[in-house]
Amino acid sequence: MSGVVYARTKKILPTVIAEAFGTGIIGGLCAYPIAILFMGKVAGDIAFYVYVVPFLISTAVGSILAGLVVKRFKLFLIGE
Repeated sequence: MSGVVYARTKKILPTVIAEAFGTGIIGGLCAYPIAILFMGKVAGDIAFYVYVVPFLISTAVGSILAGLVVKRFKLFLIGE
C-alpha cells in the first residue's frame, strides 16, 4: 500500500500513513480469520486485541522511524 501511495504522491508523510494503515489495520484484520481457523473461536474473540492493536502500534512507530530515515537520506543525498 505504501508503494502505491508513494508512486502516486512522491511524498513521505502519506507514504508513512499508508504503511501504518496497510500493515497495522489490514494486516491485523487478515490475521484474524487465520487465528480463528487455527486457535478456535474463543481465541478469535480476543484476536483483534492480539493482532490489530500490536500490529498498528509496531507499524506506526516503525513507519515514523523509516520516514525520518528516508527524509534524512533524501536531504543528505539529493539536497531536497
